[in-house]
Amino acid sequence: MVNYLEQGSYFGEIALLTNLKRTATVRAYETCTLASMDRETMKCLKDEYPSIYLNFYRTLDTYCDVEMELRKAYIRNIPYLRKVKEETINQVLYHMEEKTYDFGSYL
Repeated sequence: MVNYLEQGSYFGEIALLTNLKRTATVRAYETCTLASMDRETMKCLKDEYPSIYLNFYRTLDTYCDVEMELRKAYIRNIPYLRKVKEETINQVLYHMEEKTYDFGSYL
């Protein structure tokens, strides 16, 4: 177990705020009631309740996983991005979309 969440805690916000895949596995250790939110609702929250949205958004500053570190290494290999601030690199990472192209495809 990595973390124990208590009443009022939340998880899954990274996937709602970014284009990163959800990486957490959550298991209930006792009976609980949860609320869920989709990406569209998160966008509405941003528009209608920006202060609440910012509370979720601040968690991005501390987020890091293996996929994130790999993406960061790729970006740091691009010469004109080597001197860009860490905060800006993180914003780029959060909004990157991974696409696969078949051999011979035009890009």
